[in-house]
Amino acid sequence: MAALDSTGELLSYLEKWERNISTGQTPVPMLIKLAEIVEKETEVYLKMDPDPFDDRHPIRADPNCGLGHVLKALFKNETFMNKVLQSYIVSSSSSTELSTTACRLLLDILPGLEVSVIFQETEGLVDKLFQWAEFAEDPLKSYATGLLAAAMELQDVATNFRDQNAHLVPIMLQRLHKLKRAPPIETEKAAPRTATPSSSACRPFAHLNNEKPPPDAKHNSDSDAESTALCSMSPPPVKQQTPNCNSLDRSPIVKSMARSGSISPRQIDSVRNSVECGQQELEKALGKSVKSVKSVKPPPVVSESSSGSWAEMQPYVIGHLTMWPLTPVTEQMLILRYLTPMGEYQELLSFVFEHRALDLVLHYVDLSHNSDVRLAFEALKYLASLLCHKKFAIEFINASGVQVLLHVVRPSFAATGVSLCLYYLAFCEDAMEKVCLLPEHTLKDLVSYALWLLECSHESGRCHATMFFGASFAFSAVLQLFDQQDGLRKLLNVMSMLHVLTADEPAGLGDDEMFAARQTIRHVSNALRKYYEAHLVLKVEQMKRSSMRLQGVSLPPSLPSYKAIQVSQEQVQAFTESLLESMPLRMRWQPVDQLLSLGGVTMLLQVLGLMLEWSPYCGRSETFVSIMNLLSICAVVTKVQLQLCEPIKMPGKEVTTCGVSTLLGLSEGLVISDTDVQRAALGVIIICVCGPQSRLGGSVGRFTGGSVKRRPSMRNGEDVRSKMWNAVRGNNGIMTLISQMMLSTPISDADALRALACKALTGLSRSDIVKQIVSKLPLFSSGHLQRLMKEPVLHDKRQYHLQFCEYARQLIERVTGKPLTTGPDVSLSQFNKLDVVAQTCITYNDKELLQLIYQHLQNKGLTETAHTLQTEVCLFSRSSYVSFASPPALSPASRLARAVVNSPVRSGLAKNPVAATSPSTSLSSGASSLRNCTTQGLPFSASAGFSANGAQTGPGPEPIRLNLATSRHASSSVASSIPAASSSVQRPATLSRSRQRAFVQKDGNFQSQSPVLKQRQTLLDQPSSSKVTLDSIVTEYLRKQHAMCKIPMVVCPPFSLMEPHHCPEPRLRSSVPHNVTARISHKRVYPPHGGFEGSRLDRKYIYSRFRPLRVYRDTDDGSFFTCCAFSACEQFLVLGTDSGDLKLYNFSTATEAGSYVCHSSALTSCQPSSDGRLMLTSSYWRRPLSALWSMGDIFEIRHSFEDDQHVEFSHLGDRIIGTKEEMARIYDTNTGQKIVTLYNQDYANSYAKNQACFSPSDDLVLNDGVLWDVRTSRFIHKFDKFNPDISGRFHPMGLEIVINSEIWDLRTFHLLHTVSALDQCQVVFNHAGDVIYGVIHEDEEVDMNEEMLKSPFGSSFRTFDASDYSNIATIDVKKNIYDICTDKSDFHIAVIENQIGKTGLSDESLSICRLYEVGRTREEDDDQEDEEEEEDEEGVDEEEDEDQDISLFLDDDEGGEIELVNTDDDSDFSLDLDDDESISDDSAADDDNEENSDD
Repeated sequence: MAALDSTGELLSYLEKWERNISTGQTPVPMLIKLAEIVEKETEVYLKMDPDPFDDRHPIRADPNCGLGHVLKALFKNETFMNKVLQSYIVSSSSSTELSTTACRLLLDILPGLEVSVIFQETEGLVDKLFQWAEFAEDPLKSYATGLLAAAMELQDVATNFRDQNAHLVPIMLQRLHKLKRAPPIETEKAAPRTATPSSSACRPFAHLNNEKPPPDAKHNSDSDAESTALCSMSPPPVKQQTPNCNSLDRSPIVKSMARSGSISPRQIDSVRNSVECGQQELEKALGKSVKSVKSVKPPPVVSESSSGSWAEMQPYVIGHLTMWPLTPVTEQMLILRYLTPMGEYQELLSFVFEHRALDLVLHYVDLSHNSDVRLAFEALKYLASLLCHKKFAIEFINASGVQVLLHVVRPSFAATGVSLCLYYLAFCEDAMEKVCLLPEHTLKDLVSYALWLLECSHESGRCHATMFFGASFAFSAVLQLFDQQDGLRKLLNVMSMLHVLTADEPAGLGDDEMFAARQTIRHVSNALRKYYEAHLVLKVEQMKRSSMRLQGVSLPPSLPSYKAIQVSQEQVQAFTESLLESMPLRMRWQPVDQLLSLGGVTMLLQVLGLMLEWSPYCGRSETFVSIMNLLSICAVVTKVQLQLCEPIKMPGKEVTTCGVSTLLGLSEGLVISDTDVQRAALGVIIICVCGPQSRLGGSVGRFTGGSVKRRPSMRNGEDVRSKMWNAVRGNNGIMTLISQMMLSTPISDADALRALACKALTGLSRSDIVKQIVSKLPLFSSGHLQRLMKEPVLHDKRQYHLQFCEYARQLIERVTGKPLTTGPDVSLSQFNKLDVVAQTCITYNDKELLQLIYQHLQNKGLTETAHTLQTEVCLFSRSSYVSFASPPALSPASRLARAVVNSPVRSGLAKNPVAATSPSTSLSSGASSLRNCTTQGLPFSASAGFSANGAQTGPGPEPIRLNLATSRHASSSVASSIPAASSSVQRPATLSRSRQRAFVQKDGNFQSQSPVLKQRQTLLDQPSSSKVTLDSIVTEYLRKQHAMCKIPMVVCPPFSLMEPHHCPEPRLRSSVPHNVTARISHKRVYPPHGGFEGSRLDRKYIYSRFRPLRVYRDTDDGSFFTCCAFSACEQFLVLGTDSGDLKLYNFSTATEAGSYVCHSSALTSCQPSSDGRLMLTSSYWRRPLSALWSMGDIFEIRHSFEDDQHVEFSHLGDRIIGTKEEMARIYDTNTGQKIVTLYNQDYANSYAKNQACFSPSDDLVLNDGVLWDVRTSRFIHKFDKFNPDISGRFHPMGLEIVINSEIWDLRTFHLLHTVSALDQCQVVFNHAGDVIYGVIHEDEEVDMNEEMLKSPFGSSFRTFDASDYSNIATIDVKKNIYDICTDKSDFHIAVIENQIGKTGLSDESLSICRLYEVGRTREEDDDQEDEEEEEDEEGVDEEEDEDQDISLFLDDDEGGEIELVNTDDDSDFSLDLDDDESISDDSAADDDNEENSDD
């Protein structure tokens, strides 16, 4: 009501002002009245103790305040405001009274003005104010100074008037000294400085303190006098009396001392329980404390628990502001306001020292000399601006300025100004060192004062105190005092008490409250990060010194407590990993334990979850990084890791989320695209999953006797790691990390993100389950990881790429179990192949080598040397070389005997005369030695081979390229040389990274190679000795030949130097021919499919050919087909339209047989029941989304499913499963009642195109990538997510699940393999279950308005063999595919092909459903357009007569035999069993081998 009265009064004066202006009267009286109204409301507003640093409009700070409404009503009158500025101030030259009143009014209404508009757009205003501030008389001079103070807050204005400021600042400082020396002038509105006993006794609410005021003011109780002494400026003498035992607790002195801690409760109890409660007992108990009360000097310490009245406390809490009549206090306040923005400028600092500004500030801050707390507040603001300069800050500390700050009354208006001074002081490192060197009690009081600001100050004071601690935690002296005074709890309370975390509906908060809360969270999280970084450095230093002490090493000097701890983010990460490695499992770390006990980890995770939903704002990324860096430090403690795995309830929501899920979402960068946030999130994950294999104290055994059963707990590090690995994997961590490893943007940070993601995946791969899954992914199976190791994304970030290569090498070695010594282009299958080659024992015939030497000598003209060699070794002559090189065909037994006799083993045995006497003995001994050689398990090294005598050779996968490396000679005995060779192979050491190169010359071409692999390859290429042996050259050559084999064998017979080597490929006697005609002829010999894998080859032949049979068109104009299905009787084709209609077409005649209205939006699916009596339909939008229809004589709805986006029958047809986003619901088909709901938020994968389905036995359900037991509604298993869209289907065989390109084993839940061709394909199985139709999803995103007109698939579909998931064919229809379905006989498929523009269908012929015949092809010279016209003009019989192709189909009734049908007797066929392409005619050529080249 008071606000309305003031507003009405102001409006009435404005009306009078308008009338006076029209009559030419002076406006001064009206301006004075308006100023008085504003000043009255300002005083009321200040009594509400608003935040002194809140510069918002008063009505935004408090919508109910009268000042805000008055200012709002005043600003609506633009004529009045323009008149005040232009006419009364800028243009006023004669009337001083008018200018003074206008400046007073303008100064009063500044809290609601847009200052930048007033002072930057009003020409001449600032110049006028400078003139008045220097030369005018009071009060105009002071009012102009106050207005200049507001103008100088604008940096542009201050810069433009730099010279005027340099002239005016020393003048203002001189005025302050003059006013300080002047005696104080008491005004009527000045606050009473003392409280008389009578006023103290008769103050309101005195009875609440259990005091009995006497009837006369002259008979006041002594306890009242003592209480008054604590809160008055001039306390009267304290009279002591003998207290009563019962009234001791009610004594104000005892109360105040008990609150302050100067007297303990035990002392009070001793006095209470004493027999004589006289003067001696009281003096003995209180002792020195009573004397301290007597010696209290003004100003008093007004605490939050003070029992003084508001009249006594008001001067020290909010003070007074008097604009008229102008007082010296107000003059000084206005001058200090002007000097505050000037204090930050370096060029004006000389005037500060010259005119002793520090003495002025200390005088005003000391309330024993200055009685107005608002003047002290303005002085503190000026002090804060001066503390930006290091020199002034040092002078301030040397002048005992910190002690003066600590004597500022709290709670008070000035205490908030102290918080700003502490904040500025903390950011000067040299100044903080001086502060830390202050006496211990002073530093303790400083920390205590700052902690009080955290709890009881204004919101700005809490923020300044938080930032003060954030900057001062680097000093261990402050850190220790902070912990001693329970500072962590108080700091966490600043965040935990925010409405955004405590309110049930935080979204109902205003914009200003949300902004303030976000900034508070930002400052607190940054302070907490600095707190734990400091503790981390101290903890690592402590453990390091402890370790050095145990080792007897001399300890280096520790960092003094007054010195700042300087660490970078890289050092923090290194310290964290070091602490994680060395910290025992059960070791307690007090700062982290306290954070857990206070619920800090849970609160931080809640903040992370809430911030993901907040709109972007300033400091959002910084807050994310601070919180996650803090969590990465705390995660060294296992309890924090376990806390990250637990579900966290979000404020104001019903759902829960997991901390690991939040971290993975942030690392993916989808919600907030900031690389610093992604790196911080990956850092937390690395600490959690990359812990050491064993930690001290992680395997402590405990004995428990009897039959006592205890609840299982995490007793060792392995349990914690396993739970952490499962949590990361359960929240799709593998997919997230792999996606980060594939990043190429942003180019400046991609290498760093790759390295961190690879490091996390390397730690996660220590889990056997993760290792098995990763080994089957394209990252390994297709060699994607090795290709990423070739070169960095940005060459300037090469150091991060080197880290990535090192982590990738560790990952490959961990997954494969073998050291990586190959090039970067080797896939996992090639890696295993090279392993086999490396384990093969290479032997050859020595005489063949000597024969080649003999031929070489002959060619070089060294005939005598060649003849000598021939004579000694008994070699063949040149004429017999041909017969030697091409020996006659021998039986297998003869070839084996010859190979053994001529082997080096045989020649070695011949040196033994005892063995040589018996050929049979020699043969058996040689064979035995050969078996021993080939069965030795050699260490794997793809770049090193082993000769017959065990010599080490060079690398071997490249075709016939000698890369030599020699080793020691061994004896000729193979059996004795193998161990020597094995022992000589060692893992190469790591070279310096600075010596690595990015490219290696390979086969004459430069090919990019990983620096880490180049480093290892360089070492392997270096010879172990200075000489190269001929044996190593030959062995290298033969191993190269062996590596070129398609399927190399470990055990091989001796190699021939005269003939190329190749290992035989496995082939069964009953292997089926690839040629279709030969395969058909083999069916009589090897029924039913012509041999091994005959059915697979038949499927490849049949399902790679599709012949268009007929076309179905919609007769309605402007509509198009969206889904299709064959009826149960296969006489009709059921088609859904975009208008929600369901149409039945005759299968043979392609005519419309019926049309039914089902939904009001486009149909997405339609499925008939197995008996043909029911039909399920689903639509895009408009409820009901799905429905069950009766297909009897009358087409009518049976049941509706309001929210289910997709429905389908079970295989028995007795149940229906519906899908609503991540939820699956099962209904009874007959009653439509819901049976069970399958959903758990903790296991949700959130696939975009989730469709729940039954298993072939109807016992299991796959929903959102999660397997459920239908009978018990129990969760069984959650499959890892590797794509965002496809949720998966059951294989008809019932043992596998197909989720996008991943094939999962339903029995072991292992990832069997991945099929890249199935990526983003909607899977449709044929009726037999042996062929998959894959319709490719398009990745392009569309708007909701275009979703109805856009195809969900591409323009092609694929066929796959369901037995091994090999790709059969890809058929491009050149139009958008909307749906595909198969009939029960698998002879036909129906495909909806639409071609729709942005405006919809322009021609009805663009939307068709085409029927294809499986296993037959159209004529070669027909194109697509001619075929569509022929289908409209000619009948089906004519097309079948003109067909000249071979039709192959499976006849289930005759045991699966394939029938060869030729519809044209005149066609000419040629059969050639030796030719791959054996079937040809004039109309179509058989290209079976070409289309099955992948087989």
